[in-house]
Amino acid sequence: MKWDIEKSKELKEKIANDIELMKELSERVEKVFQEFGLDFKEMSYVFEPRVFSMEGEEFIEVSRKSLPALISEILKYHSILDIHEIDISKYNCLPQCGPLDPYHLKIIERLRIREIVVDEPIKNSAQLMRRIMGDSTLHQKLSEALFEPLIERGYLTKDEGCVFTPMVFPAPVFAQKVAKINHPDEITGFAPQLYDFSDINSTSALKFKPLAGIIEIEKATTLIPGVIIDKLWWWIGIPAPEFLRALDRLKDIAHSKEMEQLSK
Repeated sequence: MKWDIEKSKELKEKIANDIELMKELSERVEKVFQEFGLDFKEMSYVFEPRVFSMEGEEFIEVSRKSLPALISEILKYHSILDIHEIDISKYNCLPQCGPLDPYHLKIIERLRIREIVVDEPIKNSAQLMRRIMGDSTLHQKLSEALFEPLIERGYLTKDEGCVFTPMVFPAPVFAQKVAKINHPDEITGFAPQLYDFSDINSTSALKFKPLAGIIEIEKATTLIPGVIIDKLWWWIGIPAPEFLRALDRLKDIAHSKEMEQLSK
């Protein structure tokens, strides 16, 4: 199998630059979560798209192949990341890391041997992954919600591999900018999916504590939802509804400032 960082970046950028698409995807995901009674309490989330290619029969070995292939691709872009320092137990990858495109969903469901539906509040990424992947009906509905608009717009082909991996973190209380960047290429994302950072006594948990908010692309004056982790990885893609409200708040403030300047 092969992960495609460049195509994943392109897809994230298309979503980030199309606010109506971002809103549509966010609302569709939230509708599915409400239908299935997912309880996030005080947590929030962002889904990051990751594009891949794989032969159908490779799914039988996908757990063994996907994480090494992902790390190998990352090392091409982030030489500072030492593969020997990665604690694999803290990460998750295909087939368990998130909702799949319809084509590969059909393949993976042929390998399912049981359903695992745990009705509990979602507190971290691991729980959300298990909740989605353990329930075939939820997985199917979420796959349709995410991929129908993308395929309709030609952003993905019908048989192109893509998985949306979630990052779960404490929901921000206020709308705020957490970073400014000059170009979308600075938003890297695409790292081994963080599996669990709930242990606050762990130094690695502190290292990976996410900072969620709005990222501004300075030269384009574009605002996008994102999560900064250890100053290296930025997750953007499908945000929870509160991020859309945060975008609206910041845009309202920017518009008010413009009106104030014009009136002087």
